[in-house]
Amino acid sequence: MARAPDQLAVLAVDGQKSLAPTWIALCLVAAAVVISPWHLTDQDTLSNLAIGRFIVDSGTVPSRDPFTFTDPTRPYSNPEWLADVLWYSVYRASGEPGIVVFKLALVALGWFLALRLSQRRDQNCAIGWLLLLAVLPAGATRFVERNELHACWLVPLYGLLLNRLRQDRRWFPLLVGLGVLWANLHASFVVGWIVVAAHLVDAAMERSRDRKALLSLAALLVLQPVLGMASPQGVHNFDQLIDHARGVAVYSKFIVEWAQLENSEATTGQLSIHLFAIVGLLSFLPGTNRRRIGALLLLVAGLGMAYRAPRLFPVAAVLAGPAVVENLDLWFSQRSRQTRRIATVLISAAAMALLLPAFFTVHSGKTRPGLLASPSSPRRLARFVADHAPDGSLLLNTYNAGPWLIWEAGQRIQIAIDPRNNLGAEQLRRHFEQVVLDPAQYRAEVERFGVNLAMLDLYGDQSTPVSRYLGQAAEWRLVFLDGRYALFARTVAKNESLIAAHAYRVLQARLGFEYLLRPAIDPAEDGGKTQRAESAELSADLQHLRGQAPALADALAGYTLLVAEGEPPPRLPPGPPPRATTRATELLQHAAQKLPPSAHILMYLATAWERQGKAEARAQVMAVARYTFPEDPALLALDAELARKHGDLDMAAKLQARFRPALAGDPWLAMILSGAKLRMLSQEPREGRNTDDGSD
Repeated sequence: MARAPDQLAVLAVDGQKSLAPTWIALCLVAAAVVISPWHLTDQDTLSNLAIGRFIVDSGTVPSRDPFTFTDPTRPYSNPEWLADVLWYSVYRASGEPGIVVFKLALVALGWFLALRLSQRRDQNCAIGWLLLLAVLPAGATRFVERNELHACWLVPLYGLLLNRLRQDRRWFPLLVGLGVLWANLHASFVVGWIVVAAHLVDAAMERSRDRKALLSLAALLVLQPVLGMASPQGVHNFDQLIDHARGVAVYSKFIVEWAQLENSEATTGQLSIHLFAIVGLLSFLPGTNRRRIGALLLLVAGLGMAYRAPRLFPVAAVLAGPAVVENLDLWFSQRSRQTRRIATVLISAAAMALLLPAFFTVHSGKTRPGLLASPSSPRRLARFVADHAPDGSLLLNTYNAGPWLIWEAGQRIQIAIDPRNNLGAEQLRRHFEQVVLDPAQYRAEVERFGVNLAMLDLYGDQSTPVSRYLGQAAEWRLVFLDGRYALFARTVAKNESLIAAHAYRVLQARLGFEYLLRPAIDPAEDGGKTQRAESAELSADLQHLRGQAPALADALAGYTLLVAEGEPPPRLPPGPPPRATTRATELLQHAAQKLPPSAHILMYLATAWERQGKAEARAQVMAVARYTFPEDPALLALDAELARKHGDLDMAAKLQARFRPALAGDPWLAMILSGAKLRMLSQEPREGRNTDDGSD
């Protein structure tokens, strides 16, 4: 027999002990903790810490962004300022371990409150709770030290207190206070509006309506926008939300974690989201659940969040999960014991099948290493800036380096942009589509603000027009190079001391060394004095490089050996390999493992293997290189050399036709392939005239 609608009040909670097995509840909370990363993994945590430090040190919530220079008149909207203060306070008291423990406590609290919200007095919640266990992997990689974690406990707590409000209006002030707290912890406070609206709809759908409860819920719903302004920023507390809503297309285009589910990489977490969506929608088909309009509103809102940006799934799960759990419990309560057992076994198997890969993915290092241990982070560059940049410097930085820079350097410098996205979608679009792609726009930005420092990410920026501009323009000097990131100082008065102490004289911010090649025979006009002077400068640069980028120094040493004992890669000289080729291979192999992917370094390594006659090792390197850089001219040139070596002249000609147009923009590779006699700058030049024409 169907229950009366007033007995189906959404999210009903009673103080009596649940009949659900305690072990399932413990497993769910424990699983949420176990599959969470146990170290810092998200660089945005550094932004939170930096902002929290600023607020604690200054005693004020800034009205203008203290860390960026790009839009100094823009009001600073940060509805998460209180959460930033909490993160920093924990960090100051107990360091990274304290932050991780605090994060895990928030995760456990959120799922515990979600369980409490899904409890019902007279039914067994086992099947519904197992469903929550099965969908947990979808949020595993999002259980990180970010302010959105507060939404994971605020959403179910709001639901619990709203249940109480429907029974007793004395809970109204507490809900008002919680709304104010939420508006200062995270921008998801608007989700609270959805929760209140769902309760209001369900209260209105009850046959025996409680007029006082309806009025209380309606008043609270009307009050929600006002609570959102109960912040030191007042009405500007909504600015970030409005900008994100208007600029969602821009953010989705340029920021990976904003990508829609359909555009994201396929994972077991996505399977969990689809499972949750299917079961959740099906749970409304039984007649006992069709009048639960408020619960349906929560599910639709939760699925909208999860499919719009999978990073929001933890919030979506605690928003819609309890309603789906109750739907399942209502339906399975009318099924036979055998049916319930079968459903329990099936969902348990699904939960284990999804949880185990999530656990191993998070804790085996396949996703992200610990933030502070990541070799690809700009931590060393940020520390260099903090230690050596002139006070008041303006740094035109790469987007993802922003959190590191504002954490390490604080207010000693200001940066152009960072992942907080507080500058708005239009500024983000302009940065990626104009400034970093067009040297003219880049120079204009430098002149407009008086920028004196610029950085590059060699993985993403080494072949762009702006990287070539920074590497070739006389007004910029390379002062830091760690193999992944490079820092340039503009030749202005403010940077005189920095340039004098740290500037490279010969080495460039490149993951390739062809630019260090010189004619093998010394030009007659100065007797080789210029080349010897360059070699002396290179020796000084090498000492500098070994301190900042040992792996890049190894790669350079390996390349130098290949040139000295044979010919520059990708040329393949006939005859047995010199003994130095083995050492060159070792150096290049070590460097390739430490440095960002580089077509040139992979080409050097493949050449070294081929010169040793190790065809299988060469093939493995080239397979990786071709997959990563399918049209790189240096790799195509090596393929052509290999084809020519093995007598396949037709293939060599086809490959040459593919890379020949690129030689106009790569004079060093063109010089190598011309057959000219070349040497490395660090090698002593020979006396005499060039003998390329066959003369003595």
